[in-house]
Amino acid sequence: MTAGTRNATIKELRQKLDATIYELSEANRLNSKLLEERDVSDIEIREINIRLAKLKNELTELHLKNVDLTAERYSLYHVHHICVTVLTVQGAGEAGAAHAGNCLPSLAVEEGVTSSGSLQPHTYY
Repeated sequence: MTAGTRNATIKELRQKLDATIYELSEANRLNSKLLEERDVSDIEIREINIRLAKLKNELTELHLKNVDLTAERYSLYHVHHICVTVLTVQGAGEAGAAHAGNCLPSLAVEEGVTSSGSLQPHTYY
């Protein structure tokens, strides 16, 4: 091998080495950028998961309140109709009013129960 051929081979190898070093540095730069983006995404995912957990808890609380209020409304509706039925039975008189008072005094008052036990008309909205 002559000196000129050897110098050309060395120059070619150095060019290949420089190109490889440049490609490696670019790969490292892109890798660093991807790792940084992954870290940001991980933080965002954690924040979203925390918010989601809070919303699930809030939804559960609201559902339980809804169930309780629905059950209470259902119960009051039936007690109200029982009391109204007792008051409207013929001959109920004072006993009917007293029984309605025991069932649900506020409903008896809302319905306008007189001291004689009869119902006054009530308008529903």
